[in-house]
Amino acid sequence: MMMRKVVLFGGMLMLAGAAHAKELPEGFNELIRANEGCHLNNPFPKPKETVSWTGGCVDGLAEGFGVLRWYSDGVLTDTYVGEYKKGRINGVGQYTWRDGGIQTGVWVDDVMQGFGEAIAGKGPHRGDVYVGNFKDGMMHGRGKYHFHMHNEDFQKLSGGRAVDLSDIAVRSGKYWILDVIHDHNDVVAVCGIHEHEDCE
Repeated sequence: MMMRKVVLFGGMLMLAGAAHAKELPEGFNELIRANEGCHLNNPFPKPKETVSWTGGCVDGLAEGFGVLRWYSDGVLTDTYVGEYKKGRINGVGQYTWRDGGIQTGVWVDDVMQGFGEAIAGKGPHRGDVYVGNFKDGMMHGRGKYHFHMHNEDFQKLSGGRAVDLSDIAVRSGKYWILDVIHDHNDVVAVCGIHEHEDCE
């Protein structure tokens, strides 16, 4: 549920390449110039990608609240609605990936940190939701999965143990809700099955 790499489902920050500057601000990978003349960090440069930014610009860098749109060869791919500071995503915002996945939460230097929500885009888990903690753009710590539970998914999460799902999960409409612990996107415990200090 995070950037070109999926935090949970879709992709992390899909940022694209363009203009190089002689001197990059600290922590920047590459600068890309929005069509409005403002620059921002581009962690994962790719050819034929451009950006549009509707927010403010301070000292030539994106600043404040606005809408950022990423295009690949003129076709809209990703959209971010939220806060920027000194050319990087910093503050509260929502990122919608090209596959339809959505991440909402607090961003620090282009990655989600702390409490947030990720909704899966295209694929077998489309529409599944993770609500919980993130670290460096990855699910990390305690959170809850709201998802269509398939036998193979549950077997994987439970370590192959035969457990009655109704004992550890809550049924909410078409979704099951599981209380889980992550370590950098990997599920390390399903509370109710595995003993884990963070489940207390």
